[in-house]
Amino acid sequence: MADATPPPAAGLIGSLRDAAATASALLRTRLELLGVEIETEATRLVLGLVWGFVALFLAGLAVVFGVLLLLIVFWESHRIVLVAGLAGAFALGALLAGLQVRRLVATRIRLFDGSLRELAADVERLRRRP
Repeated sequence: MADATPPPAAGLIGSLRDAAATASALLRTRLELLGVEIETEATRLVLGLVWGFVALFLAGLAVVFGVLLLLIVFWESHRIVLVAGLAGAFALGALLAGLQVRRLVATRIRLFDGSLRELAADVERLRRRP
């Protein structure tokens, strides 16, 4: 049975060719990993946005119907207190949401972390080579 791999090339030119082929294969693998990471992040972002909008829409409907229910129930007795209390609760909720957005914007994730780690490991392996 014949071996499918060609024998190593002799001489300086052969070594340079082998090194170039190895570097090319390494670069191709890292670019494929980068592409997978980009695709994964894009899918995650789109799904997060879609579900976030659905949640916001349904929460908005729940708030509107809840406020209407409370106004109908307390229309005769405490409507002014109820409206003031609801306005304060909505203002507090807006403040807390704004603080959360500020916290999320301040913390950043490191994009392409897997690719960067692999490239650093490749560089380290190449430096250790005799």
